[in-house]
Amino acid sequence: MPASNFPYRYGQKDRNQIRLIRLFPGKTHHDICVDINRVYASSNPTYEALSYAWGDPDHIGRSRGTTISYESKFYNKGVLLISRNLASAFRHLRNLKEVRTLWIDAISINQGDIEERSEEVAKMGSIYSNAWRVIVWLGSSSEDSALALQTLSNIQEDIDFVERDGNHTFTASGATRELERSPSAWRTKVLSWIAIRNLLNRPWFGRLWIFQEIGNAANAVVVVGKDAMPWETLRVAVFWILHMTEGKAPLCDVFDAAYLRQIEPLMKENRGRALERLLDSTKKSLCSNPRDRIYAVLSLLHKHDPIAEAIIPDYSRSVEEVYTKLTLSQIQTSGKLRLLSLCTFRNPKSTLNLHSWVPDLSIPNLLESILNSNASGLSTHENDPGLDYHDSKKSLKIRGCVAGVINEVLTPIEPSARLP
Repeated sequence: MPASNFPYRYGQKDRNQIRLIRLFPGKTHHDICVDINRVYASSNPTYEALSYAWGDPDHIGRSRGTTISYESKFYNKGVLLISRNLASAFRHLRNLKEVRTLWIDAISINQGDIEERSEEVAKMGSIYSNAWRVIVWLGSSSEDSALALQTLSNIQEDIDFVERDGNHTFTASGATRELERSPSAWRTKVLSWIAIRNLLNRPWFGRLWIFQEIGNAANAVVVVGKDAMPWETLRVAVFWILHMTEGKAPLCDVFDAAYLRQIEPLMKENRGRALERLLDSTKKSLCSNPRDRIYAVLSLLHKHDPIAEAIIPDYSRSVEEVYTKLTLSQIQTSGKLRLLSLCTFRNPKSTLNLHSWVPDLSIPNLLESILNSNASGLSTHENDPGLDYHDSKKSLKIRGCVAGVINEVLTPIEPSARLP
């Protein structure tokens, strides 16, 4: 039977192994052909890891251009359907004469095996950090993508960027300095700003998993079609644009300031951040599985953070179980109640049945977080809360002070309600 007539079947692999993909050379119109190899991570294999937007699962191609022929020395030959975006990435990334070795989550992990998926997700942080380079695939080129990349590169070249302890400063020179001084200079480059806006609106920037993929990368490159630029170039230029859109025209007329603030955390150093900060800064990013709200940021925690060892990805658990275990583990290992600051106004669209003390991370909260609210209790907020959890009652008791008595509870106000 020809390989194209039956699907590729994954075989078993050792827990200490990863699957690497060898992308064979070819021209744009050639079929995509790869080879899957199992290798031990301890052998320090050389590979690049792909960071990309999976795309809508309803848009899976079945044409010649969106199937892969596998020639695996371990298993049978076969065909696997992939998304159009991944097919486009293969066509643009493959070399003309040399094989390219890649790790790609959609293929390197048997997504149909829940146990394997749980094991591999737990290793993804190290997989991306051990890659010699992470490729950020933003998609095929467009009529203005080259202009966007060139403008971002020009901005970065003119900026002396200093980052220390989460803070950053800019010293601009050349044409970029002139842009800072003269609002009229902005208007002469309006097409450039629109091009950058279009680039930043690509689906990749809205994904949740990119935080750990780029956060763990030792070296990263941004690729659009056949054009490429270092991730650091884009990062510095976007920081500068964020700085220049703080209530200043005319950039505010081009860029959506709220959206820029949403992607701003991606540009920061996220490794070693507190769990509640990571969960809050990624709450508007997209993922298909609500469990990934937690699993996608675990590798960014400090290596000595006990919660990183307490939470092991397990897709066989219900979402409610995953969220409850996270809350209890975080409080029990840290002795702090900071995670409860995310238990604010629950989104009415949520279908989860959670206790009031378990944050619902499945849908972005309609209210801004209160993580930065240093109220009068700040002097004691790090004290031992005297945690007492009753599993039979599903209740969480803590020590506190009586501040008053509740005499009446009114009907909850709907999120869409307007003040009189």
